[in-house]
Amino acid sequence: MIQYDQPMPLVQLFCLVLYKDKNILLQVKKKLEETFSSICFEGNSHLFTATTYYHKEMGEPLYRLLIGFNGLYETRILAKAKLLCNQIESSFCSQENRQINLDIGYLDFFKIILASFKYRSNKLYLGNAIWGDWQLYFHEGKYQPFAWSFPDMPLPTLQQEWLDLRALFKTQTKQNKNAIIL
Repeated sequence: MIQYDQPMPLVQLFCLVLYKDKNILLQVKKKLEETFSSICFEGNSHLFTATTYYHKEMGEPLYRLLIGFNGLYETRILAKAKLLCNQIESSFCSQENRQINLDIGYLDFFKIILASFKYRSNKLYLGNAIWGDWQLYFHEGKYQPFAWSFPDMPLPTLQQEWLDLRALFKTQTKQNKNAIIL
């Protein structure tokens, strides 16, 4: 009989922020830091042209920003983190329209997982009506997409940022930081 006695793997928590209004973004970043931990990585704001899906609700132009949180987290926090992000989104609604879209997820050496309320064949149940959505996998020095990956996830504009966040994760892992518990 095989005994599995390895500790739960620790991961790098991040949030992909979709926004229109920079003032709301600043407020949301503060709220995210209060909820999770300080921001240790902030990419560039990229014009979001991957889809028009959000235009009716949020307006345009929209921008995508990748931020990473300081510390290492246990994978099991992803469902709770999604619920917390949903509360933050709701607190910034205007006339039932979102002003901000928060895609919380985690990164490790092999993959990038987002939390989702939507069930699909490629998603694994995490609990609390939340699904884990495997978006990218690491192969040949970069993150590779699946057929179901969000269209902007593997683009060159984000690819270097994923690699930079992965390098930061590697550094934090070597420092043997303890997991942050929500």
